[in-house]
Amino acid sequence: FVSTGDLLMCDRGFPDYHTLAMVLSRKADYLFHLASNRFHKLTKIKTPSGRDDEWHIVLRLPKKLQRQFPDFPAEFTARVIRYQLKGFRPSFLITSLLDTNIYSYEEIVNLYHERWRQETMHREWKYSLSMSNLRSTTVRGIFKEVYVQLTINNVLRWLMSDAAELSD
Repeated sequence: FVSTGDLLMCDRGFPDYHTLAMVLSRKADYLFHLASNRFHKLTKIKTPSGRDDEWHIVLRLPKKLQRQFPDFPAEFTARVIRYQLKGFRPSFLITSLLDTNIYSYEEIVNLYHERWRQETMHREWKYSLSMSNLRSTTVRGIFKEVYVQLTINNVLRWLMSDAAELSD
């Protein structure tokens, strides 16, 4: 799942107490999209940045999870970031990256949206490169299929680029 030093980034369906505790207990960090009504009733604690669109909250593990994670503190702090991209409604992120000097507001928001660019690229690869129909049953065979598909895709894009230059 995750290990020390990893950063787990997920969509808004994931930030529950169990997931947060599991990630932190493995000494990893998280950055999740947060539904606007999740954790919104908790007391907002100003961050050192002084921004009104980010704050810390204190989360308290339910008793059941305290028993499941006995070495994990019953309370832990998270950082909530509110942002709005032009043309979209406000969004919220929750993260364990608390230090506003090391992890600025802008970097956190940009990092989360970089994740979506990666998701889009993987979707493109899966469908346009026909990677959803891999036939090999060995790791080596799968790597060969993926490399062949990537090579074909690159050659086709190269030919398309050359054809576009000739038509200019």
